[in-house]
Amino acid sequence: MTNETKMRILRIYSILLGVVIVIAAICLMAGCLSIYNSGDQPYSREIVAETFSKIAIPVFLCIGMIVLGFVLNFLLSPADEKKEKKTVSINKELSEADLLEAKRIRISRYCILGVAVLFLVYGLATGGIADVLAKAINICTECIGLG
Repeated sequence: MTNETKMRILRIYSILLGVVIVIAAICLMAGCLSIYNSGDQPYSREIVAETFSKIAIPVFLCIGMIVLGFVLNFLLSPADEKKEKKTVSINKELSEADLLEAKRIRISRYCILGVAVLFLVYGLATGGIADVLAKAINICTECIGLG
């Protein structure tokens, strides 16, 4: 596959991703407006969950497109960049202590990332998104005075 074809595929992907993100954003805004216009005070978890379950497909499609973008970018990156990366070398000699420190930092970053992902999954599994959204809607309507 030529570099021109790869770049064309990445360009088409970028356009599709932009369209999917705009559709997901419109769906999210419409969901928020329908919750607000329902007039139920305070906003219950059931109303929020029912509204946002209707727009789950565009949001998950958007997430899938982002993951696909990472894969495409890795697989279709131009061959010239890969060659340049292979030829670049560091002339600096690192001591064993520096290497251990770098390894320790890398491990701690991955541990923090892992804990963050676990907390995100836990929040998604327990319905934390609905709670946060309901509280945000209540706070905004109280502060602005719409409610």
